Amino acid sequence: MFLNDQSVLPVVGPFDIMTYLVITHSAYTSQQIKAYKSLEAYQYYKAGFVHNVKHVQINNHFVILAKVKHSQRINAPDLLPWVILTSDGSVKTAHCTCMVGLGEACSHIAAVLFYIHCQVQDSLSCTSQLCKWEVPKYSKKVEFKQVRDMHWSKKCVSYDDCKRKDVTPLEGSELQSFLDKIYETSPNAPIFQITEPYVTISEEHQANVADATAINRFSTQLWYDHQSGRITDHLFKSVCEDSVDNPSLTLIKRICYPLKMEIKAISKKHELSIKESAGNAYYNHAVNYHKNLSANFAGLIIN
Repeated sequence: MFLNDQSVLPVVGPFDIMTYLVITHSAYTSQQIKAYKSLEAYQYYKAGFVHNVKHVQINNHFVILAKVKHSQRINAPDLLPWVILTSDGSVKTAHCTCMVGLGEACSHIAAVLFYIHCQVQDSLSCTSQLCKWEVPKYSKKVEFKQVRDMHWSKKCVSYDDCKRKDVTPLEGSELQSFLDKIYETSPNAPIFQITEPYVTISEEHQANVADATAINRFSTQLWYDHQSGRITDHLFKSVCEDSVDNPSLTLIKRICYPLKMEIKAISKKHELSIKESAGNAYYNHAVNYHKNLSANFAGLIIN
């Protein structure tokens, strides 16, 4: 008895269709069919020409009957092609009632093959069919539960079960003793660049030495050495206006590497060339308006 259930049909791939229509040898002529034009019959299937597809299974073979409309003569009786498939999807033979189909290959046979390919490919998945979803191999035993007893949430670590210990922060002599032990093993640790009394320049006489050695600013290596890592007066405004969340990389480089980021503009060279004469001119002008005026060139003033 022929059935209409197409879900049990074997999967016919495009390569199987091409193999039969082009490469397969005819049982009557022993020559390759080479029906290249029949490969265009996919449009017949898309146009809905194929209908009333039935099949019957005989051992490992499937005999498929179908009706296909004429492409040119609409009122003519439907053609009656049939196809025999194996369980692995390969095409054994086919036939059609049209003139070309007598040679075992025509566009109507190809349309039926494309119909089987698309219908089986677009059929329901195994999870949508009854008793088709196989249990994974590693599951040796499956216990049945009611829905109300199932836990659908993801398994995660409960923070309430974590043991937390209250740690008292170090202060005073305990903190100082802890830092001293770290300093013995790693004196260049970043914490010692901002913590008293490990900062390099923290005494007044050291700041005065830095001021005296950097009087000739922009022209000595000491000026750049002492300025490195410090926010000087000419960068203070830029730092205040910069974003904390997205700081400027150029500004950070100017603070950390002042020698590499030196502005070598013509205006800066002109400033250095007239610095001394401009300072003297200002002093001669301001001395008339101030009593006991004293002016000196300053280096790097560290507060």
